[in-house]
Amino acid sequence: MAISEPSLPTYDYPSFNAAVFYQPIGYFHRPTILSKQEILCGSFFKNTSANGQIKTLKTPNKVYDIAPILSQIPNHQAPELLLVRTDAAGLNFPINLKVAKCPKVLLIGDTHHMYKPLRTLIDYAHHEPFDYIILEHVYRHFHFFKESGLKNLFWLPNFSIYPHIQAPKQQHTHRLSFVGQVGKYHPYRRYMLQQVIAAGLPLNVFQTGASQLGAMSIFTQDKWVYLE
Repeated sequence: MAISEPSLPTYDYPSFNAAVFYQPIGYFHRPTILSKQEILCGSFFKNTSANGQIKTLKTPNKVYDIAPILSQIPNHQAPELLLVRTDAAGLNFPINLKVAKCPKVLLIGDTHHMYKPLRTLIDYAHHEPFDYIILEHVYRHFHFFKESGLKNLFWLPNFSIYPHIQAPKQQHTHRLSFVGQVGKYHPYRRYMLQQVIAAGLPLNVFQTGASQLGAMSIFTQDKWVYLE
């Protein structure tokens, strides 16, 4: 089924210097994560500037020292907050964060696939001096992080999702839908969806590369939505 993309509304973000070490490529996250003055850093980005301000910086992949990246940032853009976003894919593990003289936040995405996701992410969270740790996906894994001894741990679902405003539908095209991947990297998800179908529920599964906004355009057509 074709998915139409709704328009993205504008929001007024705060203005402060932030260095955001971000893993996913651009269409997975909103254009602004934290601040109008943030610098997005990651292996998917290129070095770009505008109006005398650094906008994006390219980093190495996987594990890399943060010091050479921060050394490229001029004093007037020195970060007041540093955020690292990583997940089970293991593509973004900046180290030596102690050189950043500002609060440091770890934002953790998917923890439910790839090789040793929980062990890898918990070890990384302990390795670096994060002041706050936020999980935005897979709440059922939250307790593993807490039981490992991590402090200042928070659950903030879908923190980096695109903002969206969807008008309520008076008529529903579908009764129950799921949008997302159900391939080899998601065995638990596939099992749960199979159980829903086996129970006789009228589930529509959309295996698409839809953006978060595209998925929302489907969800507004549903009477119920299945969220893992």
